[in-house]
Amino acid sequence: MTRLRTVMVGVAALVVGLAGLEVWGQEARVSREAVNAEYARKLEALNREHVEALARVAAQETGEAASATYRLLFNLALARNVLSAAEPAAERAIETKGLDPDVEMLAHFINAVAEADRGEYEESLAHLEAYIQANPEAVEAARTQVDPNVVLGLGEAYFQRLVQAGRYDVAKKLCEDILSQAKNPGVREHFSKRLGRIGMLGKPAPAIAGTDIDGKPVSLEGLKGKVVLVDFWATWCPPCSVQMLKLNVLREKFKDQGFEVLGVNVDLLREGTADEETTRNLVRRYLVDHQAVFPNVVLSEAERGVPEAYGVDEIPANFLIGKDGTIVQFELGDGNAVKAIEAALGRG
Repeated sequence: MTRLRTVMVGVAALVVGLAGLEVWGQEARVSREAVNAEYARKLEALNREHVEALARVAAQETGEAASATYRLLFNLALARNVLSAAEPAAERAIETKGLDPDVEMLAHFINAVAEADRGEYEESLAHLEAYIQANPEAVEAARTQVDPNVVLGLGEAYFQRLVQAGRYDVAKKLCEDILSQAKNPGVREHFSKRLGRIGMLGKPAPAIAGTDIDGKPVSLEGLKGKVVLVDFWATWCPPCSVQMLKLNVLREKFKDQGFEVLGVNVDLLREGTADEETTRNLVRRYLVDHQAVFPNVVLSEAERGVPEAYGVDEIPANFLIGKDGTIVQFELGDGNAVKAIEAALGRG
């Protein structure tokens, strides 16, 4: 029994170790990060399994039944950010006759996003453009059937992949194509702003000046000569919380090489916000809780023009400013932040 118990404890320790836990003797100490990472992994796997199962169902169906199943799995893949799992189904849908026009168009969009994920940037857009040009009647019919939010979501997912890869030329063409085809005002406004953001590249960064949580002056001009990652955020924005932790890591990695992060808080600009003193105290607690040591401007109503100058109406949003004060990149993420900063510092 003693030997059996020893073996069982050893196996348990191995399993715990593989799950990202620290084992001390016979006790396991779980970190918050490990739990979140494991949950995210399992959730993504479950979402992929769901999409793949629906794809198997759709492959056995025809006509309206197949269209309904494909439509469901494509929408799920978009909502749960597992578009790559939907690529085989999209390819099958493209080859299947008799599907509804909206399903056919969604399949082509998802296929284009999947091609972009593989680095086929020009090819992906060329394939999408060829489909639109060759099927004007089907595309027109699809416009009346597809939820504008789905079009916006797929277009944004595609746009983000192009931007993350630094392919602003293809991203610009994508925006122009969407603007030439889309009729929904919300979709047109969104991609018009995206096009405007691309147009800011290479131009001087608009001025940022204000005070921090203690009322001390902070400005972008005061960081001139450094590579600066400007990040717009708010305490009420859930993704900003995750982003804040990542900004701390980036600053620690590059701070001795002429790099700085400048946070731009917009809490006071939100309609219905509390009084300024209460809000500043909330921002102060937030920064302490997230251990943010980089400078932060807390914009007041008088500085409302700052986010407007950057075309920011959604957060988080970030811009990388070169040593010469021009915007060199925007919307840095996990896949391109380090590479972009190294290039701006002259190390790329």
